[in-house]
Amino acid sequence: MFIDKGGITEREYLCLLFILQNEGYEYTLAIQDVLKLLSPWISRTDGIESFNTLHGRTLIAFFDKGKRCWDLPLDGNVGLTAYGLAFLINYANEYVEKVNTAYNDLPDSIVATLIPFLELSAVPAADRFVRTSDNLPEFQKLEKELQTIKLELIKDKNKDELPIPDKEAVLADIDGMLAQIKDGMVRLSDLTTRIRPLVREIAEWCKDFMIIAGAAGAAYLAVQNILSKIF
Repeated sequence: MFIDKGGITEREYLCLLFILQNEGYEYTLAIQDVLKLLSPWISRTDGIESFNTLHGRTLIAFFDKGKRCWDLPLDGNVGLTAYGLAFLINYANEYVEKVNTAYNDLPDSIVATLIPFLELSAVPAADRFVRTSDNLPEFQKLEKELQTIKLELIKDKNKDELPIPDKEAVLADIDGMLAQIKDGMVRLSDLTTRIRPLVREIAEWCKDFMIIAGAAGAAYLAVQNILSKIF
C-alpha cells in the first residue's frame, strides 16, 4: 500500500505512534486523552494541527458520538485507519530515526510498539536480549515447534522432498535460535528479522507437508505471542 509521505513530519509520525501504542487501530481513543499523553513532547495546539493534517491524509479517522466525522471533535475520538497503520510500517526505517532525533527522551516503549508488525532490526529496543524465563511457556512452545521443523529437515536430507531453498542455511538459523533459547537469553531482533519471516516462509513453502507446515505455523504464532507479551 503506497502512501505519499509529503507533508508528514516526525511530529505527525509521533502522533501516529501514540495512537497505535494505546490500541488506536482496533479501537478509538478519546482525543483529549491522546493530547494529554502527547503533552510532554507536543503542545496541545501542535497536536491538534497534526491531527488535522493526519486526518486530511486519511491516516486517522475522527468520531463524534460513535459516528465518523470530518471536523476534529475535541470531545470525540480518534483512531488509526488502515492507511495510517500502513504508513507507520512502510516508513518506519526513515521516521523512527527522525523521531528519536527530535524527541530523544521518548520511552523505548513508544517506538517499540511497532515491533510486532515489523521485520526490523533498526527499531529501538529491537536488538536487546530478553530472558526466556519471563515468558517461559511461549518460548517452550517455540522451542518445541523449531525442534519439529529441524527434525523434518534432517529426515529430508536423503529424500530431498521439501521445497525449501538452502536447507543448510535454514537449519543454521533454527539451531542458532534453539541455542539462544537453551541459554535462556534471546536476541529480540533475531525473533523479528530472522525466525518470524523464516517460519512464515516455511509454512508457505511446505503447505503440502502437514507436519512441518503445522510446526512452522505454530512457531510463527509463538513468536507473535512472545512479542505481544513483551510489548
